[in-house]
Amino acid sequence: AAKNFLEEKLNRPKKLKLLFRASENNFSAAEFHKKCNNIDKTFTLVKTDFGKIIGGFNDYAWNSNGNYISDIGRKSFLLSFS
Repeated sequence: AAKNFLEEKLNRPKKLKLLFRASENNFSAAEFHKKCNNIDKTFTLVKTDFGKIIGGFNDYAWNSNGNYISDIGRKSFLLSFS
């Protein structure tokens, strides 16, 4: 069910590419932005310190300039697999 939901919401992507893994980059926000800024249509998965799996899809490009936008197209979403 979760796989079908993600495929539908992500428009059945042909290929996914890992851009950033926090544990391999010392959990650095600067490294995250170095690798992910200006990239749109990203899916993020996080395993919390409590063992929960959460994530979300962002249709807009990441940035670190402090300018934030609202999702007027309502394409972004959050989810939990716990």
